[in-house]
Amino acid sequence: MAITHRSTSGSYSAQFKQAGGSVLNLGYTEEGYFLDDTLKGEAVRFEEFGDADIDFINRGHQMYLDVILKEWDAAAMAKLIWPFSSTVGAEDCIGQFATGGSSPIAGQLLLYPRACSPAGTTTDNPTWADVNILFHSVTPSEEVAKRINLNNKLRVIPLRFKIFLTDQSGDLQYYTFSSTTLS
Repeated sequence: MAITHRSTSGSYSAQFKQAGGSVLNLGYTEEGYFLDDTLKGEAVRFEEFGDADIDFINRGHQMYLDVILKEWDAAAMAKLIWPFSSTVGAEDCIGQFATGGSSPIAGQLLLYPRACSPAGTTTDNPTWADVNILFHSVTPSEEVAKRINLNNKLRVIPLRFKIFLTDQSGDLQYYTFSSTTLS
């Protein structure tokens, strides 16, 4: 299976939507975005060769999305900065699943080209099918601390999302290029 990646350089606008929630306009990316794809495998070892790996069994992938947001919306970002609490700086629910349960924090993330960026034209347009990327299920990564600059200068925040594999009409996907908007 060939991997086709249609993104272009430039800044993207970011939207996030949890199940049953409203669309949150997060802001825009400083540059583009970075996808990390880690292949998970189980080693097959052979004692005759000194317990050396001779093969591995594919156990799937883990994908991450890294973005640096500029001019982000503080109210919208509260859902991502403190995902398991309704109050910034508090912790409501220890032991809750991120993608399931009564109030999952996972949601869809849409990145689309900004106006006047190399990827866009003269207006923001979340319906360009050739360069929009829709992540079906993401959460803020539990493995990375969020460093937030809250001074009076331009607010820049690096974010790392964990991307989950989802069933999209019988096809397992992490993301798609789509003209679908979040509504």
